[in-house]
Amino acid sequence: MLDVREIFQEGETLEANRTVQVDDTVGNFSVHLNQLLSTTACIERMVRMSTEMVEGRLPEGFITVGLSYSVRHDETAMLGTGLSYLLKLEQIKGNRLVFSMKVTDSIGEVFHATCERAIVNRYELIDSATERAKKARES
Repeated sequence: MLDVREIFQEGETLEANRTVQVDDTVGNFSVHLNQLLSTTACIERMVRMSTEMVEGRLPEGFITVGLSYSVRHDETAMLGTGLSYLLKLEQIKGNRLVFSMKVTDSIGEVFHATCERAIVNRYELIDSATERAKKARES
């Protein structure tokens, strides 16, 4: 049995800095917002950072998958704006990891979110998905 608390500790953080780029605006889906940081870009960065934080430390065959996200995008950030991302492992619940993320610019907070990811055996995950796909094709 995998003991997650032997690998990770609550309170661990990962920080990154990034300037808002064109790729960070694509998720807005509106030409009127094409100069602004999209919510989907923030979520994608959270997924990337949480994956980066944990997956290199998991035993062979284990990965994390997203379970839930709660986001709040309160302020705008334009192309060229420098942002700081702070990801924190808030809680370990069995095989589940709960993260928080804050995104700030030089004025203050732009975005904050929480996400929960589960540590799973990737082979079992693929087997389960394959079986489900087979059943879906048969129905």
